[in-house]
Amino acid sequence: MDRPLQKTSSDGTIGSYYLYDTANTNGVVLQNPIGRLSRSNTSVVESLYSYDQMGRVLEDMQTTPMHNQMAFLLTYTYDLSAT
Repeated sequence: MDRPLQKTSSDGTIGSYYLYDTANTNGVVLQNPIGRLSRSNTSVVESLYSYDQMGRVLEDMQTTPMHNQMAFLLTYTYDLSAT
């Protein structure tokens, strides 16, 4: 698959990392990760993603260096029209 694993800034430093298809990362069990982005890291935030069976984001757990031990959890719900 042709998926980005990292992004590099114009000065040559790596700005972002991406991990796919991983069901368990950093001790967190993720839902339906196969074929999808599981984790993204930047110098500012790390995000872990869980999906429903249709591939829609259910949870986005974010940690920042400033709040290293505390996670911010964004949850998403969808109605029958998938909006």
